Amino acid sequence: GDKNDPQSAQMIATAKTINPENISSLAIYISEMPLQKSEKSVEGDLKNGESVYNMICGACHGPGASGNKALNAPALRGLNDWYLYDQFNKFRNGQRGAHPEDIFGAQMAAISGTLPSEDALNDVIAYITSPQ
Repeated sequence: GDKNDPQSAQMIATAKTINPENISSLAIYISEMPLQKSEKSVEGDLKNGESVYNMICGACHGPGASGNKALNAPALRGLNDWYLYDQFNKFRNGQRGAHPEDIFGAQMAAISGTLPSEDALNDVIAYITSPQ
């Protein structure tokens, strides 16, 4: 994790407290938690966001941002817009996807550079987080 990223430092410290034998149980527990939506913090053009998503993101993350297990691309639908924005920027600035063993993260880091503008990022995030 990046020493300058408090969220990563916090997650690393928490992960060290988890017994590896309990990870499956923890994953099931988390997957069954109800979604908690926060207030919208990213505004964008939904129509353009859908178009850009389908051109750049949809091949990996699936139709409607539902994810693609075969490509190890997680579902993005249901995540908060601030979290998507933050994680995308971590890929874009090299905080994520730089570890030599992180093949899928490296792919995302490379793709992050193909988004044409900050407005396009906001549009894609607005599309992903919009009700469908």
